[in-house]
Formats: sequence, C-alpha cells, structure tokens
Amino acid sequence: MTRVPAFTAGLLAGMVSMAMLGIWPLPVLGAVSLAQTKPQQVPPIYGVWQVVEQTIDGRTLSGVNLGLGFHIYTPKYFAVVRESGTPPRPAPGNADTATAAQLLAAWGPFVAQAGTYEMSGDMVTERVLVAKDVANMQSGGAGVARRYRLEGNTLTIEPSREGGGRNVTLKLIRVE
Repeated sequence: MTRVPAFTAGLLAGMVSMAMLGIWPLPVLGAVSLAQTKPQQVPPIYGVWQVVEQTIDGRTLSGVNLGLGFHIYTPKYFAVVRESGTPPRPAPGNADTATAAQLLAAWGPFVAQAGTYEMSGDMVTERVLVAKDVANMQSGGAGVARRYRLEGNTLTIEPSREGGGRNVTLKLIRVE
C-alpha cells in the first residue's frame, strides 16, 4: 500500500469536505468561466438609429414626408421596424373585406426585418433571417453588403457595387 504524505492527505480531505458541502465548484467554475470569456468588441454602428432621410432610386424623403422607425444594432444582430413611405399609412379597416389596394396601402410602405450582420472596413453585410418581405430573406445566405459612413452621430448607409439589393440610401441619427 502506498503512503500519502500528510500534507497531500490533508489537502485531499479538505477538498472532499468542500465538495460534499458544495463549496468548491463555485470558485473553480467562476474562474473557468471568466477565463473563457472574451471581451466583445462593440461595433461603431452599435445602438438605436432613426432614419431622417431615405433615397430610393433617386426619390428622396425627409422630415414630415418620412415615416417613423428605427434600426437597432447589437454587437451581432440587427432589427429594422419603420415606415418607408409618406405617413400616415391608412388603416385597412376589416382585413377580411379590405381590397388588395387597401391592404397594399397599409402594409406596402412598412419595413420589418431582423438578422445578423458583419462589418469589414467600410462595409456592413446584413443577413436577413426574418422579414415582412419574404424576398429580403432569399439572399442565399450571402447577405446584402452596403457601404457605411459614420460622422459623429450620423450614419449613412448606401448601396455598394458588389452588394446587391435595392438602390436605397439611408441617413440615420443615433438616438441611443
């Protein structure tokens, strides 16, 4: 039989006692957890942004002619909910009896989508996971790349030659 030195035996007895009391795993797991946590870099577009100007195919809307809405960027995800036309949108009334034109007037100029994004240089690539407009979800996983420019609390997102997507330029201001 192998003899265990008294110091080692005392240490083992102490660890067994702490394990039985459920004490030792907490500091050990906490230290392991902290060691594995990497600081997450906050992207420059992180925050909540309000559209103050939009240009689609050469037609610009701003001020009272532009609907309310927000673009929200977390470190990895984005969400967009906004009116994209001249407000106010008409209420469709009873959806069961509304005409196609009434439904289009109410829902057509409304944007709702969310997904993930990546930034590289002056490009932001958004991959839409869910959207009101199903066509926005069908980029084949490649996403849509747009050029961005940040000047103080003003963010401009515009199409890029290689990015695909619609010819839309947005000017946004940081609200949070």
